[in-house]
Amino acid sequence: MMSDLSLETYKFIAIWVEAIFWGMYTVLFGICMYVLLSARKRCTTGTVNKPFLATAMVLYFLSTIHFLNDFARGYIGFLEYGDKGGPKKYYEEISVWHYLFREAIYMTINIAADALLVYRLYIVWGRKKRFTAAPLVLLTATAVFGYLTVWGFSRVEPGQNDHAASIYHWAVGLFSLSLVTNVVVTGLIAWRIWWTGRAVSNTLDEKHRHKHSQALVIIIESGALCSMALMLNLILYVTRRNAVQITFDSTAQIMGIAPTLTIVRVGLGLSRFKEYTTNLCTLSIPGRLTTTADWHLHTYDHSVAGPESSQI
Repeated sequence: MMSDLSLETYKFIAIWVEAIFWGMYTVLFGICMYVLLSARKRCTTGTVNKPFLATAMVLYFLSTIHFLNDFARGYIGFLEYGDKGGPKKYYEEISVWHYLFREAIYMTINIAADALLVYRLYIVWGRKKRFTAAPLVLLTATAVFGYLTVWGFSRVEPGQNDHAASIYHWAVGLFSLSLVTNVVVTGLIAWRIWWTGRAVSNTLDEKHRHKHSQALVIIIESGALCSMALMLNLILYVTRRNAVQITFDSTAQIMGIAPTLTIVRVGLGLSRFKEYTTNLCTLSIPGRLTTTADWHLHTYDHSVAGPESSQI
């Protein structure tokens, strides 16, 4: 059974599972850049939303570094550590610099992905800061627990594992806070899209109602993907299963894949309708609706289509 496998076996599996996710991410990232850059040519302003573009690039860069670090560690552990105790001894050393480095990279990916989600919430709710207050507190707490977890790894004594007292509570807090952030923020975004669609359902034609429903589905699916990965990490870590090695390394890629997949799905879908090509441009959400015409010209293009494209 999988629960009976050794730490080094799980690490070996984790490397190849992460490699598969990284390969998928690389393809998606290439398509994402095509979507964003082609959207730039169609925008009347000649620019796309720079925070989204920058975050997409940063997430891919960090995820790539995380994968390369794990691959290099796998090469050393399985091929060059044979006369030094083998891969088991190598992977039990969790206070060395290259292990701390990978943990710090993961924490940064986690925080960047959650920050992008909170920023999307800010955009969807008409840039009203009061709706982002609680998520920002959760984001800050996640960052604190995340980097304290890295600090905890540096305090591990020889013979201790990743459930040492200096790590355990910080790590549980990290997974829990990030999970709550994803669920709460995704829920608020989805509720906003559902509420605005319901409020003007009689105004929209069939095509617009269909695109509105697609927006809601994409947002929920994106949030569910990250939330599921985080929940698996939390459950496997708390129950002390070595399988967490697989889910943890994969989550470093999934956190980038989920928002990138969203921008790709929206970009390629909207490209069929010329009138919606500006949705990948810089967003501007009006504070109020005044007339039916205002909804069609402004709110639908930005409040409904905008959220999907803002989650890169």
